Amino acid sequence: MKFQKILMAVASAAMTFGPVASTSVFAKTVNPAAPDTQSTTLNYRVGSHYQWEIHTDIDFDHDKGVNKTVDGKVTDGSDQKVKVTENVIEEGKKLHITAAGSGTDGAFSIKNGEHGTEVLPYAVKSGENAVKVNGTVLDVNAGTNTGETKMGFQLSTTTKSAEVAGNYTGQITYSSSVVDQAG
Repeated sequence: MKFQKILMAVASAAMTFGPVASTSVFAKTVNPAAPDTQSTTLNYRVGSHYQWEIHTDIDFDHDKGVNKTVDGKVTDGSDQKVKVTENVIEEGKKLHITAAGSGTDGAFSIKNGEHGTEVLPYAVKSGENAVKVNGTVLDVNAGTNTGETKMGFQLSTTTKSAEVAGNYTGQITYSSSVVDQAG
């Protein structure tokens, strides 16, 4: 009788403190004469993400004259690269980085002042490859964690008989997206 009272007290206490968490278990009856197998699923998840960076401002110097090609350099002396520092994306995909300028239809050009009409074109290279407007700067495939390319910029000064004074400015805009590797 004492044992039954203890058992009832334990059962009452368990009900008072709430339900006990249960764990799912698969069970089945097996014929001992036959082989048997069972399986379960294992899971692991990796979230898709990437990080990338671009160089600082580019300077073409000043007063180079007419009909010249001028190399641009970063303004702070750092490297002149576009870099992917982390690339964790789905299989069969690549991180795709492109570039466009601030000229008409994305042209690579700089303009004399805010309201000026003088425009000077510049060419863009990624490594040894010329980059067209909205063209490829860098591709990094899934399974490759980092990548980089050295950028080159060459300004073509005016073909007129004299340069037009002013402060010429423009922007290059890099865009990133994850696309199919075949694309």
